[in-house]
Amino acid sequence: MASYRPPDPCEDLIKLIHDRYADTSKSSQRIALYLTLKPNDVAVLSVNAIAAKCGTHASRFVRYAQSLGDKGSKELQAVFQRRLSKAALGFDARVRALESELGGPREGGWGFWPIS
Repeated sequence: MASYRPPDPCEDLIKLIHDRYADTSKSSQRIALYLTLKPNDVAVLSVNAIAAKCGTHASRFVRYAQSLGDKGSKELQAVFQRRLSKAALGFDARVRALESELGGPREGGWGFWPIS
């Protein structure tokens, strides 16, 4: 098992996955591809669901996470969850900016869309 901490933020983790890709087993490569191509799914799906989508067992997914320096899959998923939450914050900021540009939220409306 690795003796170092996994990279965080998500971009560093993706780089590590990419760098190790060629030296891993076929099942690890399927997991690596899924992690890099479907990061939002990794953030919200269960370990069993992710493993099923990768065509492997949940225990294999956990071992892959451990190979990256995590204690288990929850830590790996937390990196993707932080990435997703930051993206969501960016969306909220854009909504607030648009509301401000339009003169603020409408009375009785949701956000910047008035209820007719």
